[in-house]
Amino acid sequence: MMKLKFDDFCKASEIAFQKKKIDAAVLIIWYHQKVSNRNSISINEINNYFKQAHLPEYNKFRLSEHLRLDKRITKGENGNYKLNRAILEVLDQKFNHLFEDETKVQLQISLENTPFLENTDIENAHKMAELYLIIFCFENSARHFILKIFSSNFGEDWWNIIKNTDFKKKVEERMSREQKLKWICQRGTSPLFYLDWSDLLKIIRKYENLFTPFIADLKFIELRFEELERVRNIIAHNGIIPDKNDINRLILYFQDWCKQLKELSI
Repeated sequence: MMKLKFDDFCKASEIAFQKKKIDAAVLIIWYHQKVSNRNSISINEINNYFKQAHLPEYNKFRLSEHLRLDKRITKGENGNYKLNRAILEVLDQKFNHLFEDETKVQLQISLENTPFLENTDIENAHKMAELYLIIFCFENSARHFILKIFSSNFGEDWWNIIKNTDFKKKVEERMSREQKLKWICQRGTSPLFYLDWSDLLKIIRKYENLFTPFIADLKFIELRFEELERVRNIIAHNGIIPDKNDINRLILYFQDWCKQLKELSI
């Protein structure tokens, strides 16, 4: 049995979309019991998992009460908590397949033998692959930053506060599509991952007062987001960026982003 990463479990279990926080806690307890050598978990450990899932922490007193009252949960060792056998069997049946060893397929192929492509095309492919790494980190860092801002200011109900009709429709349609087309991987554990890049900029502009304490000047975000959107569209369509200055500018913007936000505590 392979050890499933918690991020992957969050996506598969849709932990961020549970209607009640105690339901998310139940999933966390099940995951903990599967991957650790212990059958029980403490309140602090549960909250650490909430942090890892980029979710607001559970009020400790409220969590203690909910754990005590929930029939799916029983007392474990040293005052900790564990799931009862009935819910364990239900969740085992639902999620055990996530821990099955994946078949490792190694595709060995020489890109140089790709029909109709010249050596310059192959070289460009390698360059664009490196840019993808930067864009992946840049974009996901930005989404998590926005998520932290809203969850810190609005709590667990942040999505219901910031969403508008267009955002709600877009997220629901894309989530519904994922449910119907099982082979499509989930975008992420938060509704923010179902919005377009341009939507994020609209949200930041609307709630500018929440972001300026960390960014100071909104132009800092606007300039970098607009440049990133241009480049990511080229990469999404398997295009190339021939101008080295454009590549260097993207790298510089990413470095600026990291310097500005790396030491911040939200």
